[in-house]
Amino acid sequence: MLQKINEHGKRADGIVDNMLMSKRNSAHKKVVADVNHLLIENVELAFQSIKTKMPDFECEIEKRITPKLPEVFVNKLSVGRVIVNLLNNAFYAMNEKYLQNIKHKKEIYKPVLQVSSFIKDDKVCLKIKDNGTGIPDSIQKKIFDPFFTTKPSGEGTGLGLGICMEIVKVHGGTLTVKSEENNFTQFIISLPAYSEKG
Repeated sequence: MLQKINEHGKRADGIVDNMLMSKRNSAHKKVVADVNHLLIENVELAFQSIKTKMPDFECEIEKRITPKLPEVFVNKLSVGRVIVNLLNNAFYAMNEKYLQNIKHKKEIYKPVLQVSSFIKDDKVCLKIKDNGTGIPDSIQKKIFDPFFTTKPSGEGTGLGLGICMEIVKVHGGTLTVKSEENNFTQFIISLPAYSEKG
């Protein structure tokens, strides 16, 4: 019982630390940024990070980048953390599916991550899609709730989807999810294109 209390306490500490860091980051200056550079830079960062935690993890990364997209006016550190958090969740889901397939001797599974950039309805969009475990319909409405996680104790101390949503909202954007259990999960970040006229 004490061990469980300790585990949950540490997880809460991690979440609160992330919330405070995000709050500090939100006070940082916003700059005009190239969204493609921001995406690719953080894909490389997240993949290197996940390899230190799971050295045997392999994943094909498909980049579908639309060139010469409008720039965005963002806090690069905050938005970068959102991208990394979504990527870490994707890598985790794909690794879980890989391990499940081995355990149950299912067909060979190949993790594939798609990262895309495009423009839609005057918004600059970033899409992160994985072919991992997916999100059950029963919890899809809860995933943006504060402190909600599907990960075991000690593994769910990332930024959190609730905080990710708030960061994107502060930037005038939206964060949406689409998922099918055991098939895929897709997140789309939409941000207003930068205009010198405001």
